[in-house]
Parts: sequence; C-alpha cells; structure tokens
Amino acid sequence: MWLLAICFDLVTPGTLAAANEAARAGDVLELQAGTYRTPIRPARSGEEGKPIVYRAEAGGRPVFTGLEVAIDLRGRSHVTFEGIAVEKVDRFLWAEESSHITLSKCTFDTSTVWESCRLKRMGDFLRVTDCVFRNGSDLLSIQGGSHHLIENCTFDTASHTCLVLMGVERSVVRGNTLRNPDQKLMEVFTTREKDWKGEPRLSQFLVIENNRFELAAGKDGHSGIQYAGNRSILRRNVFRSCGTGIEFTAYKSDAPEAHHNVSNRFYNNTVVACGGEGKHDTGVTLAPAMPDFSDQVFVNNIIAGNRCGDGRPAVQVALGWDAVPAHAIFRANDIVATKPGEDVFWWGDAKGKKTFTLQEYEAAWPKNASLNIEAAPRFVDAEKGDFRLKAGCACIDAGVPLSAATEAGDGKVLRVDDALFFSDGHGVSDGDAIRVGAELVRVVAVDTEARRLTLDRAISWKAGAPVTLDFAGKAPDIGAFESR
Repeated sequence: MWLLAICFDLVTPGTLAAANEAARAGDVLELQAGTYRTPIRPARSGEEGKPIVYRAEAGGRPVFTGLEVAIDLRGRSHVTFEGIAVEKVDRFLWAEESSHITLSKCTFDTSTVWESCRLKRMGDFLRVTDCVFRNGSDLLSIQGGSHHLIENCTFDTASHTCLVLMGVERSVVRGNTLRNPDQKLMEVFTTREKDWKGEPRLSQFLVIENNRFELAAGKDGHSGIQYAGNRSILRRNVFRSCGTGIEFTAYKSDAPEAHHNVSNRFYNNTVVACGGEGKHDTGVTLAPAMPDFSDQVFVNNIIAGNRCGDGRPAVQVALGWDAVPAHAIFRANDIVATKPGEDVFWWGDAKGKKTFTLQEYEAAWPKNASLNIEAAPRFVDAEKGDFRLKAGCACIDAGVPLSAATEAGDGKVLRVDDALFFSDGHGVSDGDAIRVGAELVRVVAVDTEARRLTLDRAISWKAGAPVTLDFAGKAPDIGAFESR
C-alpha cells in the first residue's frame, strides 16, 4: 500500500497526521517537496521485513521545521526514513525502546535542546547511513542496543558532542567525518544510573574505523574521542586539530558512565597536529581516576607532530591522573614530535623527571614499550588532509603483525594469543579479511575469552604464524593508510 502525503506549507493541514495514523507494516509514505509543520509520528510499528517507510519523492526535498520533535519514534520499531530534511526545530528525533530504525540520506540542521537526536533504552539494529547532522547539542546520542551501524555520515558543530554512545555493544562506527569548533567530537561511555534502569550496561565490542576526527575545539583541550569503552577496536582513523586526539579515561562523576575502561585495541591510526593548552592535552592521553582501567594496546599508529610550538613541550603521549606505564602497551608505533630525541612521553605521577624521550621510556618500561620508531612521517599532502604515505616514508612496511597462532593446526577454528584485534562484523558488516601466515581468509566469528577465530574456510598453519589484517608490501604499514 502506498500513501502520498501532501502537506507542504499547510495547504492541506492534517494530511500527514492522517497518514501517520493510517500507516501499517509495509506501507511507504512518499513525501512531496515542501515545508512540513506536522511531525512524523507513526501510530504503530512496522514488522520484521516490512518496515513503515517515510521517504522523499524522487527529486524532492521534504523539510520539517518549527516543531518540538520532528520525528517521534517513542515505542516504535521497524521504521525507515530516506531523504528527509529537518531544520530549525527543538529536537530532530526522539526514540525510546525502539529497534530496527533506519535513517538514510537524511539531513538534520539546527536543534535547540539537549540531545538533538535522543535515542534512549534502545533495542538493536539502528542503521544510520549517509546522513548529515549539524548545529545542535549532542547531535546523535544513542543509549543501549547492539548491532548498530553508523556509516558515512557527517557531524558538524555541537555545543557539547557530535556523537555519543552509552551502553552500546557489538556495533560499528565507520567512514564518518566529525568536526566541532565548540567542543568534543565523540564520547563512548557506560550507561548512567540516573537515566538507566537495571544493571549498568557497558559500551563494548565496538569497531570504530575509517573515521576522520577533524577538529575538536583544540584551544580548549577537547577530545576527538573521550573514551571509556571496553574490549573494542579503534583502527584506521585520522585525528587532527583536536585538543587531545583521544583520551582514554575513567572517572567518578555521573556514575558509572566512566567507571570501566579495559582491553581496547588502538591500531593503525594517524594522530597529528593535536594538543590544547592543558598539560594532559596532546595526541593520546591516558587519564584514569578509577581502578577498572587496564590493558590498553597501541600498535602500528602514527602519533606525530602533536602539541608542538608556542614553547610547549613536544609530548605526544600523556599519562595523567592515576595512569601508570603498566596500563598500556605501545608497540611498533611512530611516536615523534618534530625530530628524534625529543621528549614524547609525559607521566604526571612520576617521581622526579616527568618527561621522557622514546628511548628513555622504552628502556625504563621494556614490557610496555618496544619496537617503536621516531621518524617524521612523510604524507602525500598533510595540509590538505591527505595522510597517505609518500614513497620512501619510514612507516612503510614498518608495522608488526597484530597477533599470532598459539599452536599448529588446521581447520576453520584458529586459536591466537590475542583475539581482541579482530571483528566478525557484528551482523552489520563483513568480518575482517586477515592473513594467517600466507593464507588470506575472512573472520566469521570471534570468541575473545577463548581467544578463537572462526574462519570462512579451512586452512593449515604453524605455531607462531602471524595473524594480522591483510596488507600490501612486505609487512603492515604504520598509520591509517596502506601505501599500496
């Protein structure tokens, strides 16, 4: 059944309201171009495989404006939106206890209240692709749920944060561009007691990849990501012009949003030109004030050219609050300020000397820092944001494998020394393409506790065989981009 809503400029008032009331599972409401001052508020949910669809007519741009809530999905599930525009409203979207919601090619611009898109106590399978969010508070704030996909979206300017994940599990955030001259770009937290019933829900088993964190109010020290997640992958991201590229944190306030931060894998990222005025502000900051903070692993990253100039020390990694070197492992990263030999680590609780060169840090804590290099990276065009590696860059083929087979074997189930580096796609994307020795296979399931990967085909391997993402060349490159 097709329903055509014609209610622009209030020419036929109530038409969309009637369509909201009448729509059933499987119906498509095609919206003509024009200005709408009636909210989208379906009277019921769609069904599995039969969503209610609100979409712009071909070539049209329906714009919702002047509303308290433009899209109200409280208690609704299985609803899809395509090509809708929302402008100058109090709140873009409000959903509670909703699942299987899809936003595609929608634009949201100018919201006046806290949490421009408020998604609370969410169910599973939120899909947000190719959308634009601008000029609000928390532009897209998601609490709860699993198997979400946030992909190829643009977030620009928020009075607080562009993208917030609270208690989100087994989800993928990839290919997005985030920019915020006012404050932070992204937050990852546990649910808060004050607005979550039942046991706190961690944010965990996330994949945050191929995003560009371009600007986060650098002069004030705001983060590209303020991060208190668990057992998650952060890879192939670019952080630049942020107060701090990424802050791994744990603190007491708003309990327990940042009480837990363990076992994350931060690899093949590029963190450059970050650093605000505060002593913790730089490329990467560890800032725990709670005890459940450990096992942060950094591999094959470029952390370079941060916090340089204006007489400030050239620190690239800061250990603030109660952080200690044992909280993190730095392996095969390029960590450099402007040239080799400068102090690149700062440890606020160290007795006596608080800043360290890379060589000093590796010598003092060899179990926690090894195989790192300090070479000014050569990018194709850093000024224009092209952080691919130029030929001859020291980061090419300078990375290390992420994991290794713990024993010889054959079949589809591979035991590795660390499975947290890998993802099966969480039901919303393909699993990782990996190399096991010389074999190229795809991951279809991950058991992080048993440290097992299930592969898409049977192979044989030797004990100690390197296990890593597919790469070009002799070895993985360091940084967010493979050079060939």
